[in-house]
Amino acid sequence: MMTKDSGFTLIEMLISTAILGIVTAGVVLVLQQNQFSYVNENEQAGLSQEMRLALDQIARFVRQAGNDPMETISGPPLAILGEGHIRLFTDLTGSLPGEDHLTGTGDPDGALNSLYETVTIRHDPWTKSVYVDIGNGEQVVAENIEKLNFTCYDYQGNQTDDPNSISRVNIEIIGNSADLGISSSRHVNSMTLTSDVFIRKKTIQLLEYDTSLEIVGG
Repeated sequence: MMTKDSGFTLIEMLISTAILGIVTAGVVLVLQQNQFSYVNENEQAGLSQEMRLALDQIARFVRQAGNDPMETISGPPLAILGEGHIRLFTDLTGSLPGEDHLTGTGDPDGALNSLYETVTIRHDPWTKSVYVDIGNGEQVVAENIEKLNFTCYDYQGNQTDDPNSISRVNIEIIGNSADLGISSSRHVNSMTLTSDVFIRKKTIQLLEYDTSLEIVGG
């Protein structure tokens, strides 16, 4: 006969332990899901910001390509060096020399030996990084980039690889952010940003071709 002072039986303890284990597992699962969701959102936000900054920087370089107010530089404003690899030529500075030919500042001087005047942009598919060289060595401007595409068009809107005919460049950056899922399988969050950039030097060709466009302000 069981008295009032009797404790839990073995079966009761096993049942209690099983219930506690199920509840604990559910709580841990919810916490893991929240953690992975938080990490995922942070990675996406970080990647988006990095890609936008890189796209804006590349677009500025492309837009000013071919700047040559002194008309002393021969050759096209840009050179296509390969997939995701481009070089831009711009006469921006140089008339006020600095300590060396890379630090000259001031007005255009008819040469391309100052910073920001010969800019090389390159995507490395192995490191998944985008590099920019403004004249003092390559610097990483974006990571986790799957592809960097430059699609070039002439002023009539036809796709072209002829550097002398390029008036517009479509820049496409495809990035991804990989995080470790609950099932320990890798999944990728992909993101694509694009920008259409008109080369400033070629704008007059666009205006001459499309008579519906007008220059406002003289």
